[in-house]
Amino acid sequence: MIQTLMLFFLSICTTLGAMDNAHFYRATNLWQETRLGIDLLTSVDASIGGGSTHKSRNNNHHTVPLFDLFGPNNMHDLGINVPGKSNTNPLDLILCQLANTQERTADMSGCHCSIPAIFANFSIGGEFNIIESNLSFIQNAVHGFFAELFLPVRHIKINDICFKDISPTDEEIPNNKTPMWVAFQNNFDAILARYDLSRCPINETGVGDLTILIGWAHNYQDTEFLDFIDTTLKFGILVPTGKKRNEDQIFSIPLDTMAMLAFLFPAILPLAYMTGSPYPDTLMVSFLPTVTEIYASKRHRAKTVL
Repeated sequence: MIQTLMLFFLSICTTLGAMDNAHFYRATNLWQETRLGIDLLTSVDASIGGGSTHKSRNNNHHTVPLFDLFGPNNMHDLGINVPGKSNTNPLDLILCQLANTQERTADMSGCHCSIPAIFANFSIGGEFNIIESNLSFIQNAVHGFFAELFLPVRHIKINDICFKDISPTDEEIPNNKTPMWVAFQNNFDAILARYDLSRCPINETGVGDLTILIGWAHNYQDTEFLDFIDTTLKFGILVPTGKKRNEDQIFSIPLDTMAMLAFLFPAILPLAYMTGSPYPDTLMVSFLPTVTEIYASKRHRAKTVL
């Protein structure tokens, strides 16, 4: 019966998302084990970490240049569905004429290259650096009640950005020498500037989103089959204190979770450890109800097909 109950809890586990922790550009941080059941205990934790890379790994598990995570960067269709284009503006004409040029992917049979040759596509490389500190403050009250604050501080740097043309280089048309594609590359910065965009390097420092929680914890040890059971209930909000993404810089990364406000509903975490388990002190059962998050975009960039 106990084993069946544990399997049931494991089958309904979800991830608690109302903290500024999970981001696509780095591994998720691990939390310290805090003694929430000790009356009037004050816990202050600070961690710092960092890393650097100039590669990504795509869905085929290939190592690729930094910004080729989702494949080569398609410039051929960049101007499609962009509102406000003018047939008299030479930069807009380049976008339109490039989009009307025949598409082409080179025959890569027998080639084991991770980057295929595709007309009017860039492979974009660069170096990504991050230094991050996570600050946590927990104040226990009495009878298991506590309050918790969590705030990350991040420094993100993206530099050495390079655009490599991966168009086919043979004599078949279109190729890397097609006039419209050459004109696009020569005027790329001007085209971006027309739409208030920039491809400059990124160097940003700031706080992430602040998490404020109140909760109750209880430790139960009068069990026969289990060593003990810990139960924790938490309520709180995720406050959007972090720096937003700069929509005018194409390589900008937000320092926050991009949430306008997130409400954390009751989270029940029963933790059970089995006596005599072949894996001592490793069995953990958790139940976390779904977190509701409300997102709001600060600005709306003109949509393209990309």
